[in-house]
Amino acid sequence: AGTSSTTSSELVRFKGTGDAVFGGTIYGRRPSGLLTMQGNATGTTITTGGLFYKVAGTTIASSLNGFTSPSSNRLTSGATFSIIAAIDVALTVSHNGVAADEIQFALYKSGVQISNSIISSVTGASINVNCNLNTMVSLAPTDYIELYCSHPTSAKVITVKNLQIKLSTT
Repeated sequence: AGTSSTTSSELVRFKGTGDAVFGGTIYGRRPSGLLTMQGNATGTTITTGGLFYKVAGTTIASSLNGFTSPSSNRLTSGATFSIIAAIDVALTVSHNGVAADEIQFALYKSGVQISNSIISSVTGASINVNCNLNTMVSLAPTDYIELYCSHPTSAKVITVKNLQIKLSTT
């Protein structure tokens, strides 16, 4: 298989990975990836209320098709062209507060918060709460997705106990 294109606009490209691009539309395999974390006891220390911190803990990557996971809690696009990906996040969380309190989660793309990706939940100390976050994002080659957490006003230790982040193309 070879590559056929023009200098100004790509018409057709066949890649050894199984991708075929016709007029900018990807055919063939669909880039996707999955990160999971189960039974995590490592808390994310929020030292300043209102700031977001990358969720701590060790994730396991699986079903990687056009994505890599070079570090924990990160999925990186391995595509050679931009893609649109759906992101589905499900997690169970608690924190070290003593009363019902709001905690927040947001997705970050290459270190920048994805607009409209913040969700919040109210939970008390040691109470597990399930949260879900769904969005779509455009990913250029080497862009990566990570999950961050925050408390709006004060220091906390937020523990994401179970996590699943799934990226798939539409």
